[in-house]
Amino acid sequence: MKNMLKSKIFWLVMIPVAIVICLIAFGISSQSYKGETDILFLPKSDKAVRNIDQIIANAEILPRSLSFYNKLLERNQDIEDSAAGLADPQRKAFWGDMLSVRRAGNSGVVRVKVSDSNSLQAEIISRQTAGDIITVMSRYYDTNNDLDMRLIDGPIVFLANQGKTSILVVLSILLGIVAGAAAYLFSSLVKTAAPKTILAKPAIFSQEKMTEPKKEEPKIFTAPIEELPYFTLNKKAGAPENLPIGSDFSFSTDEKNIEPEISGGKTMKTHEATAEEVRDRLNKLLSGGM
Repeated sequence: MKNMLKSKIFWLVMIPVAIVICLIAFGISSQSYKGETDILFLPKSDKAVRNIDQIIANAEILPRSLSFYNKLLERNQDIEDSAAGLADPQRKAFWGDMLSVRRAGNSGVVRVKVSDSNSLQAEIISRQTAGDIITVMSRYYDTNNDLDMRLIDGPIVFLANQGKTSILVVLSILLGIVAGAAAYLFSSLVKTAAPKTILAKPAIFSQEKMTEPKKEEPKIFTAPIEELPYFTLNKKAGAPENLPIGSDFSFSTDEKNIEPEISGGKTMKTHEATAEEVRDRLNKLLSGGM
C-alpha cells in the first residue's frame, strides 16, 4: 500500500479520473430545488384523537391525485404547468415525482416537499400545495369541532442536490483510487514479466595466473662442414675475385702439376693443397677474413 501511494503512476491516473468522473456526474445530475412546508394537524375531539393516524394518512394520499394537481393549476395562475401536453397517466406520474407528502415521525406534522428546476416555482408550488391540502381536508372533517390544521413552517427552499454533492465527490474519489490502483498493478506486472538483462561480469585476471609468452630463440642452421660446397683442384674454374693473388703469381693449367711462376726466372715449388686446407680457406673467404 505504501509503495502504491509513493508511485507516480498511481497519482497520475487517480487524480484525472476522479476529476473527470466528478464533472460527468454533476453534468448528468440536473440541478433542482425543493420547497418545504409543514402542516400541523391538531385533533379537537376524542373521535379525532382516536382517528389521527387515518386523518394524516388521508392527508398524504389525497394531494397525489391528478384531480388535485389540476385544481392546483386552476387556482394558482402563477404556477407553470410543466406537464402540459402529456396524457393523464403521464401527468399523474410527473406530479407524483414532483410531490412528497410525509408524516414527520410519530408527530402530527405533515411535511410537504415539491421539487422543481426553478427555485421560485418550488417555493410557490410547495406553499400552494400545503394550502390546498388544508382546503381539501376541510371538506371531509369538521374543522370547527374535530380537527384544526395550520401552517407552522415554510416554505423553505433549498438545493435538492446538496446531499448528492458529497456523495458524488466521495464516489469520484473512490473510482479514481480504483483506477490508480489498477494502473499501478498493471505497471508492476509489466515490469515483472519483462525479461531481465544479465550483464556478464568482467573477467578479473590475477597477476599470478598471467604468464608472459615464452620467447623462442631463433634457430641457427649450421650445416656440416662436409656439406659445404668446396672447390677441387681437379676441375678447372676461375679464381674468386676476392682471392688475394699477386701480379707475380700465375697458375698453370696443367692438370698434372701446378707450379706458380715467379718473375725473375726463378721457380717456386709447391705441393697440392689438401681438401681440408681448401675448406679452411673457403670458410675464411665466406666469413670475410683474409
